[in-house]
Amino acid sequence: MEKREVPSWSPTPHDRHESSRRTSRAATRVLTVLVAGAMTITPVSIMSASVALAAPVGEFTTYAIGPANYGGNAIAAGPDGNMWFTDNANNSIGRITPSGETTFFPAPTAPDPQNGSGLFEITAGPDGNMWFTAFYTNMVGKITMSGVITTYALPTANSHPLGITAGPDGNMWITLDFANGITRITPSGIITQFPIPAPGSAGPTTITASSDCTMCASAITAGPDNNLWFIMPAVSRIGRITTDGVVTTFPVDTAIPAANAPQQNRLGDITTGTDGNLWFTEPTDNQVGRMTTAGVVTEFTAPVSNSAPNQITIGSGSDLWITLSGANAFAKVTSAGAFTPVALPTANALPIDLAVGSRGNLWLTNLVTQASSVYDLQINSIGTGPGPILQTRVKGTAKIGSRLSCSVNNTSGWTVDAVRYQWLRNGKAIPSANNKTFTPRVKDVRAKISCHASVTFTPVLNALGATSTPLRVRR
Repeated sequence: MEKREVPSWSPTPHDRHESSRRTSRAATRVLTVLVAGAMTITPVSIMSASVALAAPVGEFTTYAIGPANYGGNAIAAGPDGNMWFTDNANNSIGRITPSGETTFFPAPTAPDPQNGSGLFEITAGPDGNMWFTAFYTNMVGKITMSGVITTYALPTANSHPLGITAGPDGNMWITLDFANGITRITPSGIITQFPIPAPGSAGPTTITASSDCTMCASAITAGPDNNLWFIMPAVSRIGRITTDGVVTTFPVDTAIPAANAPQQNRLGDITTGTDGNLWFTEPTDNQVGRMTTAGVVTEFTAPVSNSAPNQITIGSGSDLWITLSGANAFAKVTSAGAFTPVALPTANALPIDLAVGSRGNLWLTNLVTQASSVYDLQINSIGTGPGPILQTRVKGTAKIGSRLSCSVNNTSGWTVDAVRYQWLRNGKAIPSANNKTFTPRVKDVRAKISCHASVTFTPVLNALGATSTPLRVRR
């Protein structure tokens, strides 16, 4: 995520947490079309008149989440088949189902009075939980699928954890935005920190917290080479860190920053494409870049002027999706660098983050300006065409003593790294029923048996989940 200047105003208080959790559903069906490009969306004023704006495939549904502030609001797919997001304005982690039912889980930390906890990034972990960063409270946290939150304080004061990703070693990796460092944390909470050396030197022997950092690590992703790759926006470099902590950095040729503005974020977000390259955004230069694991960069200019490409994620097949933060839009980008920009139907919108869910929809968080320093958070579910990209089905005859098998169909085009199984009886987890197969017993007669598969994909190590249609057991 691109580091943004945080406004000086306090987050708007509201009563979303009268109880520890509240479930709500507020959806607006905005747009329905059947074929991509079959309908033209009126471009916002910043867009070039020569750019053809495509329409989404399928339904475009908007869910009103409530008041927001100018930070966080990241979204990621979870292994339970739902989407998870950060809501810094109400100091909570949110969960939204494919049908739009939203539940909030308050973070157990006292937020900064001006900026909140800084619940900025969230991603799926290798332990079946979602992991997130708390930028202003200097913590990393994890949340179970049932909403239990555990937090871990970082040993370096004011290091400001920002980006987070699952690594190929089974640990979580976090960038320290104010401390020139990368943190590794095990699923049980053991923390190791690694400094980022300055280019051309051995680097510092210790990490020193400072808001005047020279590297300012932000976004991070698992790479195609079993390393971690991260963005250093203050110096226009992309870093690679091995799972042993060895750092190498590569330059990106961006426009020269304005005088006395060393902290300008020339680079935004980074992810791994299915083509085996790293893909990243250049908000200020209006470009998307592709980098090989050897550090060779190719850049592609967005067809919409001043659109500020920011967040980037993989889609099904070889496509990628990006937010166009300066143009009230988002776009699909092919592995050849071809853009298809799509305008958001909501006026005064700032797309924040995006991720693809198991049903093939693109989910996008969106900050809508209501008045000066007053914002609302929206979540959009956008049809992208291919339909479900992860499906689970029970094979076999549902009768006592007859073995059932959980079958997983993956059409995402992503490589499966691991699959976890959970068998359900009448929608509730059956204890210790975590194998690919399950044999119904007498107590299962007339019960509805289904299986849930949680799939982790490589190399990005994102997670999707799907539950089968239940079968009723007979004798």
